[in-house]
Amino acid sequence: MSVVSRFKKYCALLGLIITSINSLAVIEENTAFSSPYTIVLNDPYNLAFYDINGDGWKDIIYVERHLGSDPATDEIGTFNGGGDLFALLNDQNNGFSEPVSLNIRDRISPRGLILFKDLNQDNLTDLILYSRSFGVIKTYLNAGNNQFEYFSYVTAPAGSHHDVFIADVNNDNYQDVVLGGANFENSELFLGQSDFTFSSSSQIASTESTAIDLLDFNNDQILDLITYIPNTIPNTFAVHLGNNDGTFEASQSVEFNTLVASTVGTIIANDLNADGLMDLVTSTGTAFYLHLQNQTGFESVYTPVGTHNHFAMGDLGEDSGKEIVLASATNYDGQGYGVGIKAHCGNGAYTEPGVLRTNLQNQGWRVFLEDINNDNLIDIIQTSADGGKSIVVFYNQDFSSWASAACAALLPEEGAASEESSGGSMEMWLLIFGILISSRMRHSMSLKALIKNKA
Repeated sequence: MSVVSRFKKYCALLGLIITSINSLAVIEENTAFSSPYTIVLNDPYNLAFYDINGDGWKDIIYVERHLGSDPATDEIGTFNGGGDLFALLNDQNNGFSEPVSLNIRDRISPRGLILFKDLNQDNLTDLILYSRSFGVIKTYLNAGNNQFEYFSYVTAPAGSHHDVFIADVNNDNYQDVVLGGANFENSELFLGQSDFTFSSSSQIASTESTAIDLLDFNNDQILDLITYIPNTIPNTFAVHLGNNDGTFEASQSVEFNTLVASTVGTIIANDLNADGLMDLVTSTGTAFYLHLQNQTGFESVYTPVGTHNHFAMGDLGEDSGKEIVLASATNYDGQGYGVGIKAHCGNGAYTEPGVLRTNLQNQGWRVFLEDINNDNLIDIIQTSADGGKSIVVFYNQDFSSWASAACAALLPEEGAASEESSGGSMEMWLLIFGILISSRMRHSMSLKALIKNKA
């Protein structure tokens, strides 16, 4: 390794240390966000948000762990690990009801995925459950008034699949399921049939990964598949261009330098700098990178965020920029865990993480972004880990003001320091050096193969 390479890595490590010690700003409650609203439950993990009682307000849908259902009979028994599907009804006053059973309790994994989609084209939203523990995808059709009746069942790989997408990937007007690879396996595709069931799974070749995203990456109105492999140094992500028939072209791989290899990862695609090109965000829980696409490839930008278990992206500040919200695994100053937020400042620039304290001594497991009080502001909902057994809600009140101030500190107006410029202020140079070290390390990366737009 060259001296320059060593210096870059040491600087990146120093940036992590400086950031974790000095740059975490607590976001004041009752101004940017409400105080944490905590709901104590039995080991919630993944959530869904759906108006289950038809009152125009989104409710929280989750799996409540119990002794479970016998996987052989689907009847309540002594099998350890199953759960019932419950709803927390929105009280329309920044609160929720006690859990209400939806009477769906057959072979549900507490850490499975809950999805809502109209499967049978009757303009009613249906229910899809993927059970990680039992390895099944079950569908329940909406019989009206959100009464869900069991409809179909298909075997799916069991394991630590976190990413499930429902979309029409082969352009036949039937919803399909794409299940993200786990443990560096290929992604799985379940094609929707004319009777609204799903086919048996087929692997999508050369899509080994631990995380995926499914979207139109190159603006040709066809869904593409993005995969992420974080277990090597350098890490690799790949773009698989869709052919509009349920198949995908051979991947175009991009390697980027990193200090961390991991068996877990998350990848999200978004246009971070409003240039019309899709960018990517990757994380291993410790190493967090922004990958800004340009006309010749990607520029990979390291940005410190602290240790976390999950992240999501959404516009918290009503400015079309997507904030990065982290389910934190960092105990801030020994005062408890929190939610980390990196405000978007335009052109792909982000602030250091601000912190919303949960007042819990448990890590965040998963974080979700949803407007759940109908005020057109995105709120933050987090589930906690390690026996925390709770859901914490932060209602967005005025995040945009906090973000504006944080971005102004990060990106001072031109000319603000003109009086200092002739003197070469040592303080200014130290500030610039600190920002360079603690804020981000840029690595210009070349594509192994340029991503070609098929359109």
